[in-house]
Amino acid sequence: MTRLRLFMAMTVFLSLLTSPSVWADNLEGCRVQSSQNQVVSLGFPVRKERLSYISKPRILVIPFKLKDNPSYIFSESIKADYLTAAKNILEFSNGKASIEFVFAPTVSSDLTNADMEQLKINQQQQWQKDESKSTWGFVRKFIADNDPTLNYSGIDAVIIEGSSTSRFSDIAEAFMFWQNPQNPWFRSIQTSEGTINNAVLLDNDSSQETITHEIMHLFGLTDLYGSDTGPARLSLMASNDLNLLSYEKWVLGWLPDSDVTCVSNLSNSSIINFSFDYSKMDQLAVLRAPNEDAYVVETTKWGGNKVLILYSLNNEGRPPITMYHEKSYARFVPTEISNFRAIGAELVSPKHTLLVTNIEANRLSLSFAPNNFINTTEYKDLVTKASQVRAILEEQFQTKAAAELKAKQDAEERLAAEL
Repeated sequence: MTRLRLFMAMTVFLSLLTSPSVWADNLEGCRVQSSQNQVVSLGFPVRKERLSYISKPRILVIPFKLKDNPSYIFSESIKADYLTAAKNILEFSNGKASIEFVFAPTVSSDLTNADMEQLKINQQQQWQKDESKSTWGFVRKFIADNDPTLNYSGIDAVIIEGSSTSRFSDIAEAFMFWQNPQNPWFRSIQTSEGTINNAVLLDNDSSQETITHEIMHLFGLTDLYGSDTGPARLSLMASNDLNLLSYEKWVLGWLPDSDVTCVSNLSNSSIINFSFDYSKMDQLAVLRAPNEDAYVVETTKWGGNKVLILYSLNNEGRPPITMYHEKSYARFVPTEISNFRAIGAELVSPKHTLLVTNIEANRLSLSFAPNNFINTTEYKDLVTKASQVRAILEEQFQTKAAAELKAKQDAEERLAAEL
């Protein structure tokens, strides 16, 4: 590249780096309300009974031995899975949630594998019907039956660890109790030492990922699987991957408000420009329009790579999240933002499009446009400038790569000549 051409390119490049106007409203307008009809949801406030309000929750793990599995032992390997789950949550929370497990002696039971298989069948069939046959009734009775011999003092949650050997009896279910006068099904469990509001039933040797997933329900998170438009590997609540969405962390109080951008009155007649601190992994923007689902834009990680995602949030939906993908893709794939090649990417929802306008050393610049603006001069100019920036950076990258390759070849030729 000649000096004149380089100077002109850099002049254009610097002109394109003009910082867009950053939109930021008061965060309170972007705290999406929690569901009034569901036990847990991705909204504010998290119910007061959940573990997210406790920095050092104590969880009692009670293993129980089935009558037809007399040789069962709560092994060190199972215990290690629980300790790993605690470590996972400590990392999710950036040190804000430190779980202490209390491991009770193994309890002998008159139940059999066949009983646990039937309980698995009843898990769905008896939901809010016959409590005595349901998993909810099972958990209440188990905790009450063992109240005389176990000390629940200072315990914030209970995990009942089963010992089935039948592949038809695997159960992994969280129980989030809360005071609901209209529905006593969710009432708290009363023990001699106090109230239990959080419990988990695990049967058939659950993995540390499953243990972590179920405990995250007790903190206040909801399931995100069940559709083709969910976050998949981006969240443990939708997969077995040990990751959480930035928005999930914010709801639990694990992402500081300083990393959140709020647009509380999203307009269908203007383009919103905002930016993220690119030096940080978890950055979040919540954009809300009257009488519509909220939009969430965030950076998070996918397979160790930093990615950008766009989704809508409706806390009355199951699952509540709908992911949107790049215009050039046929399905959802997170947009990697590890280098300049993401500049110009467009993530499209039914009503809005998110455009990556620039990626600099410490800033990711974004524009959120109504779809009826896509053909306007204003939006087309943004796309053109993003394309020019990407082209300039691509040329610089290729020039640098060619120079490095030539230097390497010259060094190899010199070495060969010396030999």
